[in-house]
Amino acid sequence: MHIFFSAADVVVQPYISATQSAIAQIAYFFSSPIIATNVGALPEVVINEKSGLIVPPNDPNALAEAIVRFYNEQMEATLTAGASEERKKYTWDAMVDAIEQLTMNN
Repeated sequence: MHIFFSAADVVVQPYISATQSAIAQIAYFFSSPIIATNVGALPEVVINEKSGLIVPPNDPNALAEAIVRFYNEQMEATLTAGASEERKKYTWDAMVDAIEQLTMNN
């Protein structure tokens, strides 16, 4: 799996509907920026203009425009840096900290 994510400039998630997708967190593990549709929890994970781009679902033109924009505006470095930053939210240490916070508050 690491070969595919490492070879990709950007991970595209063109979901029409979704509840949650671990693909975004896996992409972040490899510091890969994401272009995703505005469905489910994806907009909570993919920070528009920071770690990726969010487009409307079921809109192939908007998806294509975001992909072209990613390359034309040379967004790879900026969004990769954002993905690296977002990655920190999904580490085991972050999960342990969240669980400890929950148990301390109860």
